Amino acid sequence: FRYLQFMHNQQYSFRTSISAYSKARNLIEVHGDISQQVSINIDIAGPLINLQYFDEAIECLDRAKHLLQNSPSAILTARLLCREAYLDLHLKKDTSASQYFLESERILLEQRSSTFVNTYFLNLVQSGLGRIAEAGSEWDKALMYYLQIVERLLEDDIHSRLCWHYLNIGRCYAALDKCDQARDYFYRAINEEVDSSPKARASAYANLGFLENDECKFEAAIVLYEHAEQIFRSQESPEYFNVSNTLRWKAKAKIELGKGEEGLQLLMDSHAAAKSAGSFQLKAEIYKDLASYFAEQADFKNAYEYQLLHEQS
Repeated sequence: FRYLQFMHNQQYSFRTSISAYSKARNLIEVHGDISQQVSINIDIAGPLINLQYFDEAIECLDRAKHLLQNSPSAILTARLLCREAYLDLHLKKDTSASQYFLESERILLEQRSSTFVNTYFLNLVQSGLGRIAEAGSEWDKALMYYLQIVERLLEDDIHSRLCWHYLNIGRCYAALDKCDQARDYFYRAINEEVDSSPKARASAYANLGFLENDECKFEAAIVLYEHAEQIFRSQESPEYFNVSNTLRWKAKAKIELGKGEEGLQLLMDSHAAAKSAGSFQLKAEIYKDLASYFAEQADFKNAYEYQLLHEQS
């Protein structure tokens, strides 16, 4: 059950993963030792955090922490710290998340254990540190972590989450104005055959669109945005935030091409998607775009009204 869970988790089937893990935990609680009980609770916390079932995740981590008091283990402590860090990252507690990640990384590197599971957790830790570095606009540091992860994965011929890591590397290169390298990694994310994350591929298309937009290649950008939008909309739970953002940038490209009416309609569609996503911040940005559009059309009444909505959002 446990290996079945891990497979589902790697394939982004988090609910199926939790079900398999729970069956494994029931068996381990009867027949397993303390370290196995600690490990399974740490494992279950992963997909629970991904699904934002934070109370259930905290319960699993508390149980693991309590069991570790009776049977200390450096490796299991490192894995526990990794899960606690991701929980804090989701809860916007970046300072404590960073501390947990760094301590987990220190332990994992000191242990010098290259088992598959330990390497998997080291990749998780460094991916988290990369995200925190990005949040602080430390793009070189984030890039360093992501490149280390990809090098490690390719050495072991492991493709799990490779699509996301390529995407992250591309975003870092784009932020550093290294557009050729960024394009290379965005296309790697799109063309990765083993890892199957539609969301990562869609994000790669959207980011390629941003690059084309920056170079005033608006027609090419629109084609890429449309690829991204189609994938975002096709998900079982549509990615309304990403749909909205993609439509917004597509609208800007249309307006730059002199297709103002099409651009205006896309901004309205973007606003509807942002509303479905419940994103007040994105709605505020769209109001600002609408105000700018109407101002350029010398429609100052609408421009004023949308600017007011932007300021009130």
